[in-house]
Amino acid sequence: IFVDFYDKMARIASRHLKPGDFVYVSGHLDYFTVGNNDGGNGKALMFYK
Repeated sequence: IFVDFYDKMARIASRHLKPGDFVYVSGHLDYFTVGNNDGGNGKALMFYK
């Protein structure tokens, strides 16, 4: 899944993580669907909240 970091956590993550690293995530996971331009079903993306 894709994980977004903001503010202080983003600064810390940018110093210690690189793309593809594994991280432990705890808390509520939420998702939403992004639709295609052609009106298709879209792609489900999960984001940590």
